Amino acid sequence: MFKKTEISPKVLLIGAWVSCLLLVFFLLRGAYLMSVGSFSSFDVMVVGLNTICFFGILLVFRESLKRENENRIRILFESTPVPLHCMDSNGNITRVSDMWLDFFKLHRDEAIGRNFSEFLCEESKKVYVKRVLKGFRQDKKCRDVQVKALANNNEVVDVFVSASPISQSIGKVEVMVVLSPEKGRNTNDVCQRLDCYDSLTGLPNNFLLKDRLKNALERCRTSREKVAFLQIDIDRYKGKNGNISPDLLLMAISKRLKANIRTGDTLARLPGGEFALLPYGIQQPESLIPLADRLRRLLNQPLKIEEEVVRGTASIGIALYPEDGRNIETLLRKANIAMYAAKAEGGDKFYFSSSKLNAQAEARVVLQKKLGKALLKEEFSLFYQTQVEMVSGRTVGFEALLRWNSPKDGLLLPGDFLPVVEDSELVFLLGEWTLRHACRQIKVLMQGNHPNLRISINIFKKHFMSSGFISCVDRILQESQIDPSLLEMDLQENLLMVESGKVVEKLLELKKRGIRLAIDDYGLGRCSITQLKYLPIDRIKIARKFLENIPRDQDSEALIETFLGLAQGLGLKTLVKGIENKEQCRFLIDLNCREGQGFYFSRPSPPEDCLQVLSPYLPQMVGKSA
Repeated sequence: MFKKTEISPKVLLIGAWVSCLLLVFFLLRGAYLMSVGSFSSFDVMVVGLNTICFFGILLVFRESLKRENENRIRILFESTPVPLHCMDSNGNITRVSDMWLDFFKLHRDEAIGRNFSEFLCEESKKVYVKRVLKGFRQDKKCRDVQVKALANNNEVVDVFVSASPISQSIGKVEVMVVLSPEKGRNTNDVCQRLDCYDSLTGLPNNFLLKDRLKNALERCRTSREKVAFLQIDIDRYKGKNGNISPDLLLMAISKRLKANIRTGDTLARLPGGEFALLPYGIQQPESLIPLADRLRRLLNQPLKIEEEVVRGTASIGIALYPEDGRNIETLLRKANIAMYAAKAEGGDKFYFSSSKLNAQAEARVVLQKKLGKALLKEEFSLFYQTQVEMVSGRTVGFEALLRWNSPKDGLLLPGDFLPVVEDSELVFLLGEWTLRHACRQIKVLMQGNHPNLRISINIFKKHFMSSGFISCVDRILQESQIDPSLLEMDLQENLLMVESGKVVEKLLELKKRGIRLAIDDYGLGRCSITQLKYLPIDRIKIARKFLENIPRDQDSEALIETFLGLAQGLGLKTLVKGIENKEQCRFLIDLNCREGQGFYFSRPSPPEDCLQVLSPYLPQMVGKSA
């Protein structure tokens, strides 16, 4: 079947002009030939075909404009922030906005076809017919005609009706219904909303954006926060047929952006095809680098618009208060300059007004590319650090720790590269790689003389929250054929604070498979005792930060004692990380801490070396040099 392709009105208009010029040319030529007596039947046919072509293009052009106008009206009704409806010359409703349906508490099919007078009180129907219906039939606009409407459950509400013709050929009129002062809104309120919000996307417009930017600057003058302004320009979005409506495109992009910003951030639409983002609570300028890169990648992904898949890029310019300017005009100008600098480089980039931050951003992009190549070249490896039973000194398990064997920089620790991984798509690939290699090592231990040793791995938050995480775990367990109880997954405490329903659901799925679950670096997040009680976890691992100043810091001692008592009361196992000396070890043994981990017992080592520390030893016989 042939796919329907619409031609834009601009192309049709050009075609009409060309056809008109050809028609004039052939008419003049025919007149000349008739004057010299050589006008043939072929010339008559050519003039006739050109005439038909010209008027045919005009008709198609008229229909195309009509379709585009209908499309704009449809988009307006989908996104308008006020109650709005269309009706014919008799007052029968033909189209309603979502806000209109919300006001009258009706479904769309309950409203279409009904006369608007049915929603008015008896005393208001005469006013409505006289001032609204008769008015627009005489091609007169009406504004703020006060009537009493029957809203939900026949509640009488004063509304203001404004009407304006939108298509004289079919007699439709656009009516705006505004809630009364008794409901907390009036015509001025809605006009103010229309002044502050973009009618196409429903986003704050330039006026409201500047107001919020002004408030942000005033707030940050009394705090340590910074204000960042991101200007986003859509570079190139094209479909296979190249005829996507700009309005539909802007709506789709705004919807995608809105779904991927935080609560408290302001996303606004600027004139033309531009957007702006005012992120909330920026403490460090460097935190904007992963944010801008996420936005860039987000706008690089394909969009589906009315059965058409389009792709494109975006250019982003970033300015910071107070580094780049101390007033609104300067910040906007610096962000605009940075955005055009990104466009000048071919787009699909983000630029800061600060050269220092641009250098950091460029280094981040370079590192991200190196990490992708490192994964392909198998430059990553897992080192293992022993987890010890405190009293006996017996090794009970290992923690798998990621390392990057960089050809240029040598062996790199996670802190050198994981922040970049976690903000990129590499997190899924590297998360799966880590899980697979840890399970392979468990298999090696099972086949040797150490079948009961567990291995714990850190799970990336983004990987854990992905829809394919559980299936990834199932696939690797099937491949490795290990005992799932020997695999322990360490989850960051803050992960349990977001979307708790989804998190608990996934934790229960993992528990069904026999996998052990632990909260890593416990005490650094804000997981409450109530949450801890209902989470399906087996162990808490107390962060090394609380052990650093022991035995000199009594507050840290009290905190660790509290954590251990809490875990014991909830029936949870415990492990303390970061043990580095004999005094710390003795302190924990006196508190009946079961397990520990740290340089006092062993340093992380490759898998072939970690088997050498499996023989039992007494803690007091092990020194810091181990």
